[in-house]
Amino acid sequence: MSEAGVGRRIGRALGNLALALINATLILVVLCLVLGLRLAGTIERVGEAAAERAVEVAAGLLPMRDDLADLRASMGDLRAELAALTDETAETLSDGVSEMVGERATAVEARLTSLGERLDALDDRLTPVVDAVVEHPGVVVDRAVAAGVEAFGAQVIELRGCVPATASDAGA
Repeated sequence: MSEAGVGRRIGRALGNLALALINATLILVVLCLVLGLRLAGTIERVGEAAAERAVEVAAGLLPMRDDLADLRASMGDLRAELAALTDETAETLSDGVSEMVGERATAVEARLTSLGERLDALDDRLTPVVDAVVEHPGVVVDRAVAAGVEAFGAQVIELRGCVPATASDAGA
């Protein structure tokens, strides 16, 4: 065979190799696109499910706000009863006993005040969360999905530097 024939065969082989590399690259690009679309669909389904769940949770929290209001009303009733009991005791009992009852009533009033402050703090923390989830569940879910995607991206970046273990690594 002549040198020209060998040169053509090598040229044809290199052309075929280049074509095979392009085909493999295109197949990988298509595979990545398909996987990306599937991932996007999965993220969307997860987001929708999370939004539905967030609304359900918020709906479950709404009665708690009503319960807090009921507790505040009950505390007001207890304060009124305590004041009435203190007044009745002051009128019917001796000064020493009346003074003891007054001291106990003051202690109970202080505990009721502390409980009221804790209920107010709970309501202050609960109200914005419930309102945000009920009014804009998509925003809450978008933030959660963004955090998940960011965490996934960090893991992918960490794996990017990953190389297969060699025999010397396995023995170490």
